Amino acid sequence: MFKFLSRFGIKKRSQDEIEFRTHCRLIRTSLRKRVPIHIRLANKKSAPQYTSLLVDFFEDSRKLVFDRLQPIEANSQIKVGNHFTVDGNLRGLNFNFEVEVLAIEKDKSNNPLFRTTFPSEIYTEQQRAAFRVSVSSIRKIKIIVISTQHPPQKSYLRDISATGFQFVRTGGEKSRFNNGDLMNCCMIFLPDSPKIICRAIVQHVQQDEENNITKVGCKFVEVGGTHQRIINRFINNVQRENRRREQGEDFEKTKEKEKEKETPPDPSKSGSNLLGHD
Repeated sequence: MFKFLSRFGIKKRSQDEIEFRTHCRLIRTSLRKRVPIHIRLANKKSAPQYTSLLVDFFEDSRKLVFDRLQPIEANSQIKVGNHFTVDGNLRGLNFNFEVEVLAIEKDKSNNPLFRTTFPSEIYTEQQRAAFRVSVSSIRKIKIIVISTQHPPQKSYLRDISATGFQFVRTGGEKSRFNNGDLMNCCMIFLPDSPKIICRAIVQHVQQDEENNITKVGCKFVEVGGTHQRIINRFINNVQRENRRREQGEDFEKTKEKEKEKETPPDPSKSGSNLLGHD
């Protein structure tokens, strides 16, 4: 496809440009929807959080403008050159990034406005309302993902829900994924089930450089009714198995007992001596 585009003079976008465009869409939507954000003046989860709004975005110069902080006492703590961390939630998508304060300005009411850099990276994580089951500790479930950004890659599921899944990749640059990457074809091999074929989009990526792994969370964008029922049945079975284990039951023995109840007794093997036959 890329060869086809180059023949007609259409340049392939770099990965940095693709990421920047994805980040711009999130920022523009947050600005338009007036999404409340939380700001921490130190890059620590234990640091106090203050509320604010994103009030302007200059795409060409890559600058953001934030409204004054609430409570107002926090505004005096911010100086040019300070960094702060921004957290927000857009329609179930948690986002987080860090910026540097370039200038402190005033609005028409003489309230402070903070002009900052555009974030070099925005970290996102999709909130899944559906129950997810962890499968990595139970068994290795293979998944193959195919996208325009990457060659076909085989991996293993980490968890799955009715609305999405997470898988783990090991390796370096060839396994790098980015938010917004479309998985044109995902093949999931659930145990004792037909192969699941679906399409998904990357919602969040977590790099673990120390262990050289990448955790990739995806949301289903297209999955057939039959395959959705297979996924739901698998999740229900794992939930039931977990509950029985928590209650101290042996899952395999319970399954055998259930099978025995479903199988009618064989008259030729029982009750013959009770009828007085030799």
